[in-house]
Amino acid sequence: WNVECLTPVKVIEIQRLMIDMGLGVMCVQETHKHKSDYYVTAEGFLVTLSGSDDEDVPETAWVGFIVAPFMRKHVIGFCQATSRMASLKLRVSGGKIVLVTAYAPHSGKPIAERQKFFDDFGQFLSKQACHGPKLIYGDFNARLHKRFAGEEAIIGPYVFGDPHAQSNPESNRSLLLELCSAHGLVISNTQFDEPPERQITCYNVGATRTHPPLHIHFGQIDFLLVPCAWASQVKQVFSDRSKALASHHFLLCSHLDICIPKTF
Repeated sequence: WNVECLTPVKVIEIQRLMIDMGLGVMCVQETHKHKSDYYVTAEGFLVTLSGSDDEDVPETAWVGFIVAPFMRKHVIGFCQATSRMASLKLRVSGGKIVLVTAYAPHSGKPIAERQKFFDDFGQFLSKQACHGPKLIYGDFNARLHKRFAGEEAIIGPYVFGDPHAQSNPESNRSLLLELCSAHGLVISNTQFDEPPERQITCYNVGATRTHPPLHIHFGQIDFLLVPCAWASQVKQVFSDRSKALASHHFLLCSHLDICIPKTF
């Protein structure tokens, strides 16, 4: 969830929502929490945030995780890498998995800055070792709009956006697809036949969350990226704009069935 500033009130709201929905881990982006942090709330939730020690950094990014009490015992490590990427390693039956949270620079940033993020992010993924999948949740500020010919290995048939959109080699869309191609990832949101209501992940400037789910009002820029070999273990991905939070983004929820064969 891109929370657009993780205030103490939002932490309480997210905890309540996670309890109500039975969610184990929440990956959050754009927390606006400058410093890296790690603490347990009064309700028993683990909060780990990835920031920067450089007080002069002007960006308002920063990412992190909120882990439910019943999942805390499965946490075996985390990496507070930069203000735009972090990972959480979990022990599951048969092995370990890595959850990654990411926040890409928006399309208004120079192409060099955006290219650097995707290059650095690719290197970060390569360094995450685990006997199991790397599941990447993030706001990539990339609008897919539709699937072009030759993109079937990465993008599924269910895409929200403008069907008349044109391809732009300098867009975050192109950078995201390059990342997926290099690391064998699929964009899991696009693999499920969900209505537009459950595909949209944010509303545009000038719109409200109650507008009809049309591309002039909404966008799909928050994604779950999954290695091709593990794509079948994702059982459902959908957004839920009924879960209110002071943010232009909606909750993106996934249901996983991860069972990793043990090695001997």
